[in-house]
Amino acid sequence: MISNLNSEHAWSYEIDLILEALFRYIDSLSLPETPYVTGRPPVSKKSLLKCFFLKTYFSIDSLRK
Repeated sequence: MISNLNSEHAWSYEIDLILEALFRYIDSLSLPETPYVTGRPPVSKKSLLKCFFLKTYFSIDSLRK
C-alpha cells in the first residue's frame, strides 16, 4: 500500500517517538466501527487515522502509486 516511499522518507531502526506514542494512543481509543457504505471492504477508523498521521508527518500527497 505504501509503495511510493523513497529513501528520504525511510525510517531508521528506531521508530520516531512521536509517532510511536501517537499510534499507541490511537490503538487505545474505542471508536465505533460502523463501516461506510461504499461497496468496498470496510477499513477501520483506527487504520484511517494512522494513515492520515503518516501522510501528514512525512508530507506525502498520496499513498497510491
